[in-house]
Amino acid sequence: MNTHQTGPPASRNVASNTTVPNTSSTLGPCSLPARTATGGNCTLVCPTCFCSSVEEVSDLAGHEVERRRRWDSCFHLDFSYVSGGAVRSQIASRYRQWLTHKLATWIDQFGTSGCVGCGRCITWCPVGIDLTEEVAAIADSPP
Repeated sequence: MNTHQTGPPASRNVASNTTVPNTSSTLGPCSLPARTATGGNCTLVCPTCFCSSVEEVSDLAGHEVERRRRWDSCFHLDFSYVSGGAVRSQIASRYRQWLTHKLATWIDQFGTSGCVGCGRCITWCPVGIDLTEEVAAIADSPP
């Protein structure tokens, strides 16, 4: 889906397959910032999550340096860190990024949803977030 837009970026409404404007101040019907855990359990148990970080590690003498790719979670604050700070410093923005990537952007990238319906994210969420309930709330909300 390549459409030219101006203004804030937009995301797909996963219920109706339409594009809806994004706002940085709200997650729509999801009131998650107060109860969202940022440990990333959901991303670490998800069979389709593949975020990683790259780090350089040197030996104690400083003679050899090795570059390592490490499995990471987009829920961690440091994941979006660039020179000057984190791009997604708020929990809500990290949750929104994960949700829209998993349920909308995946369709654009791979032609299928990033959710396989295994329920691991629900089982391992320490604060009881149920992805199916969140999607239903978004689907029921007015555009």
